[in-house]
Amino acid sequence: MENSVLYIFKEAIGSSVEIEKLNYKIIANGRKYILVGLGRWGTRAPWIGIPVNWAQISNAKIIVETSLKDFPRDASAGSHFFHNVSLRNIGYFSIQHHSSKYFIN
Repeated sequence: MENSVLYIFKEAIGSSVEIEKLNYKIIANGRKYILVGLGRWGTRAPWIGIPVNWAQISNAKIIVETSLKDFPRDASAGSHFFHNVSLRNIGYFSIQHHSSKYFIN
């Protein structure tokens, strides 16, 4: 079964409705996806990351958070959002913007 990668650019951070549409389109095709985005997924503060609710990204199999250049942050290991990730056995990665060892190319 094929998987997709959704990489959400900084300019699209406010488009949770578009992300939700993609999520449901992928569900309709019977597939999972890898979700990559700048900042923290599920935040309520758009300057920290991507304000989505769980239903909008519910079919992601792996979630990757990357820190923002102007706003380094810790991984979301304590949030209610991360609780959903853990319970549903979803892969989670956090990549720091300033890391030379781990990066997205």
